[in-house]
Amino acid sequence: MPIIFGPEAAGTNERLYTMMRRATLKRDENAPIYPTLDEVARLDNRKDMQKLKQACETARDDLGANDPSTQRAYAAYAKLQNDLRGLIVDKQRMEYFAEVDRRRSLGLPTSDMVTPTEKLWKPPRPRTRIADQDATRIGLFLSEKELGGQRRRQIFSRLLLAYMGNRGTEVGAIMDSLAGTEKPQDESKQPPQKWTCLLCRKDYSFRSGLTRHNQNAHFLTRAFDRPFPCPECDRRGKEKHLVEGVEQWSNHVEQCHGIMYTPCLPSKNCQKKSEPAKPKPAKTRSANCLLCGSLFFPGTSFSRHINREHRSQKSFTCLGCCDPDNSNVVPTEDWAAWIEHEAKVHKRDAQTGAEVLEQTVLGKRKRGGCKDGVPSTVKHPRSK
Repeated sequence: MPIIFGPEAAGTNERLYTMMRRATLKRDENAPIYPTLDEVARLDNRKDMQKLKQACETARDDLGANDPSTQRAYAAYAKLQNDLRGLIVDKQRMEYFAEVDRRRSLGLPTSDMVTPTEKLWKPPRPRTRIADQDATRIGLFLSEKELGGQRRRQIFSRLLLAYMGNRGTEVGAIMDSLAGTEKPQDESKQPPQKWTCLLCRKDYSFRSGLTRHNQNAHFLTRAFDRPFPCPECDRRGKEKHLVEGVEQWSNHVEQCHGIMYTPCLPSKNCQKKSEPAKPKPAKTRSANCLLCGSLFFPGTSFSRHINREHRSQKSFTCLGCCDPDNSNVVPTEDWAAWIEHEAKVHKRDAQTGAEVLEQTVLGKRKRGGCKDGVPSTVKHPRSK
C-alpha cells in the first residue's frame, strides 16, 4: 500500500496490511484445491450415492418438490456429496505434498504434477479487466481519507471481501453509495434504519409496528393524559418541550426529531380502542313458524326453513289462528295470500320471520302495472 498509494494512504493500518500479506502466503500454488471430473464421476456412481439419489427422486415424485421432507432429503444428499468431495481433495493434497517434498529433496522437477484446468470439476475463474477496475476503486477509497466517516474500517473490509470474492458488482455498489460523502457525518444526526419509539427506545421494521406499539403500550395506558416533557429533547440537551396530548406528541416528534420516530397517532384503531365497546343484544329463537310451530332465529335461519319445508306447499294452514282443539282452521290458497295474511294479521314477514311496520306495502312488486287495484311501488333510482 505505501509503495502504490503513498505512505499517507497506509496510515496506521500497517499492521493490518502485514497480516493480510501473511494470509495470502502459499506453500505451493500448484497444490490441488478442486477434485477432478473423473473422481466426481466415480463418487456419483457409488451404490450408496445412487441409492440416496433414487430416494430423493422418489420423494419428489410422491410428495412434490416443495414438500419439506423432499427438501430435507436433497439437502442431506448434497451435504454428503460435498463432504466426500472435501475428503477427496484432502487425500489429493496429502499425496501431492508428500511427492513434492520427496522430489525437491532429490533436486527433481515438479512442473509435471500440475493438474490441467480442463480436468478439474470446478476450475477457478480468472481475473478480468473488470477486477482491475475494482482494484482501482479500492485504491481511490484509500486515497480519500474522509470517505466513509466513522464507518471507514467496516466499509474497507466489505470492499476487500467483495474484491477477493470476485464480486465486482458489489464493489461498484459500495463505492456508488459513498459518492458525495466527502466529510464524516455524525451518526447521531442521521435517521435510524428502523422505526424507533422515543418513549421506550424500541425498534420496529415498519411504521405500522411502531404505531401499534404506541397504541397498546402508551395510549391505552393513559400515558398521554397528563403533560410530560419530551424525553428525546432531554437526551440531546435541547430546550425542554412540554407535550400535551397524543396529537401534539406526533407533531412534535415529526418536526423536531424526524419521520422515522413518528407513529401514526391518533389513528382509527386508536380511537376505536379508546371507546368502550357497546354490548350487542343477544340473539334468541323468537321467530316461530306458524305452519309447523318450530322456533328459529329471525332472518336467514327462518328463511332457509321456509324455503326447504313449506314454500312448495299448495295450501297453507295458520296455526296461530286455530283454536286449541285445532278447530276453526282457515287454509290459505297460495304463497302470495299467505304473505298477505301474516303481514295483516300477525304483523310479521312470512319469509324472514321479522316484524313489519303497518305502512309496509303488501304483495309482490310489479313493474308497469297494478296488483289487486293497488298501484305498484315507486322504483327508486339506483345509488352510485
